Amino acid sequence: MNRITIAIAAMLIAGAAQAYDGEPWQGLMGVMLAIFALENALDGWTTYQIFRFGGIEENPAIAWLMKHLGVYWALVVWKVSPVIGAWAALYIWHAPWQLLAPVELLYLWVIAHNERQRRKHIRS
Repeated sequence: MNRITIAIAAMLIAGAAQAYDGEPWQGLMGVMLAIFALENALDGWTTYQIFRFGGIEENPAIAWLMKHLGVYWALVVWKVSPVIGAWAALYIWHAPWQLLAPVELLYLWVIAHNERQRRKHIRS
């Protein structure tokens, strides 16, 4: 988790630096991407914690990956892929950064759901 934290901090700093270079939208894209990376890391962490306490994966695609790669590597692949895709969409294909906002809201819901499930499994 430490490397992920460092990477997210670096992305936030890079986004802020771009904002000060006279490109405020580029800076905002960097910040949005860093938040998205953080949300994916939190989603992966909460999912991993659910498994530690005996939970099961409800998403069949992730369950299939876990069967073939193991829990840890399946979560790494599943959580890193959307961040790389978002980075490519924003910086290579110049997608509007506003498209990331609804996805980030969805991830907040997923993290909250995972945390509720984690607490439920800890109690039982």
